[in-house]
Amino acid sequence: MDIARLPSEILVEVTASIATRSATPLIDIVNLRRSFLSVLRRCAASGNPEASYILGLEEFCNRRKASALRHLRRAMEHGHAAAAYMIGIINAARLTALAGRH
Repeated sequence: MDIARLPSEILVEVTASIATRSATPLIDIVNLRRSFLSVLRRCAASGNPEASYILGLEEFCNRRKASALRHLRRAMEHGHAAAAYMIGIINAARLTALAGRH
């Protein structure tokens, strides 16, 4: 069975179980995170706005702003209100930073 096909709720439970029982929990969690991101990318590629939103947040937190905005815009175009809000916050921060430079 491919762990990447499991629902996120089950992945959370598996992560908790691994963290409490595994001799190498950090390695296991890193691998689980990779699998989870793989699932998210496939969901986003198939047009899932929630997956695009989550990937947008992930990319933004990892300082990949162009990719973050691409994912957030895709989610917003599918009616995701929180994605639209995040884009507004990001753009407001950019304008504030630009205004501070002049």
